[in-house]
Amino acid sequence: MKVKRDFSRHTVSLSPQSYIWSLLERFALQNAQTVAIPLAPGTILTKDQWPKTPDEVNDMADSKYRELIGSIQYASLATRPDIIYTVNKLAQFLANPGRAHLDAALRVLHYLKRTRHRSLHLGGGIPDIAGFSDSDWEGDHDNRKSTGAHIFVLDSERSPESRKTDADSTFSGGIGGIWQCARRRRRPPGSKVSWKTLVLSREALSSFMATTRMPLHLR
Repeated sequence: MKVKRDFSRHTVSLSPQSYIWSLLERFALQNAQTVAIPLAPGTILTKDQWPKTPDEVNDMADSKYRELIGSIQYASLATRPDIIYTVNKLAQFLANPGRAHLDAALRVLHYLKRTRHRSLHLGGGIPDIAGFSDSDWEGDHDNRKSTGAHIFVLDSERSPESRKTDADSTFSGGIGGIWQCARRRRRPPGSKVSWKTLVLSREALSSFMATTRMPLHLR
């Protein structure tokens, strides 16, 4: 991990470039083609894609799937939040992965090769509150559950969450994510946030912004 401090811009950058290159060498992908996104649109991964024939079993015998997932999971937790969803999805098949799962995992390395110059930046001014959320509908083909996720960024603190829910459940994000940032701890897994609470008092916001001074960026 490379750490760079820019005194003039008041930033600290964390670069995983050397770590990503070591993964490409370990899995012999130095000359691989690159891709623009970590998981191809429309990709369906299920537990039913496990090896069924002797040839498929032999094909996956030395695949190092668990090693690969563990390696890219470290990158996702340390400096690359843009691959968290894909890595967590692939980690669901550690028990008995098939060729489809391995190909999807290797694709993440193709993506990391293309974006290996990206760094996580801390500092450089105070940004506005930013929030993003999304969900699918019964996206998990094994148990017909939906997956929802949101991430809120307020100054240096970020509040990501991704979890499965029943198909008829609601998943929404709002001030709870912001308060996670402010309180520097996660909310209980079962908590839900209503858009009715997406209001911060001027005093509370001003107080929080005055006590934290390190925004986070990925570029």
